[in-house]
Amino acid sequence: MRVIVIILTMLVAMGCGGGASKAEFCRALDAGNISEAKSLLYDIEGDELYRCAEMLIEEYIKVGEIDAAINVYERNTPDHCSTYQMQYHYNHNGYENRVTKLLYDALIEADDFETAWKYHHLEYDDPNYAGNGGCYFGYVSDVLIHLCQQGRTLEAQQFLDKHSLWFLKNVDNGEWGEDYPSYYYSNMVRELQSIINQRY
Repeated sequence: MRVIVIILTMLVAMGCGGGASKAEFCRALDAGNISEAKSLLYDIEGDELYRCAEMLIEEYIKVGEIDAAINVYERNTPDHCSTYQMQYHYNHNGYENRVTKLLYDALIEADDFETAWKYHHLEYDDPNYAGNGGCYFGYVSDVLIHLCQQGRTLEAQQFLDKHSLWFLKNVDNGEWGEDYPSYYYSNMVRELQSIINQRY
């Protein structure tokens, strides 16, 4: 009987320890002590870890520390789904899907467009596959809208001129391009150019 009591006491203590870590994490985050919250994050386990990680990532984004937010995501989920696999998996109650969208939007806002593309969801595994033309169109559109809303139309035009070549290379001249005629270079450039023209 005494052994059972000891075991139960140990289990309760372990449970309280985990709960205390999350409570401490939340207190630190609420107090604006992000570095302390980050150090406490890795004492948290299970689903609570992902809830807390998402809160920390959101906080880093709010204060403009995008690299730190990315670091939390990559360190917290080193075996996370690819941006292609996310359409088939909804891991940790959608944590990965939500966080990659947060990072993508934040990177666009921070003008880190090249990194943003790495967090854009894909229809097919190979990011350069012609079937991802719609995904790439969405990405370029998001960047153009961001730049044009700030009156940076020259930069938007330069971005379009450079990145529209993706369609020329991967669709028009790609092995599988004929399967995706709607993503041909001329079609995509016409639609994307209209975004810039509307904002002159």
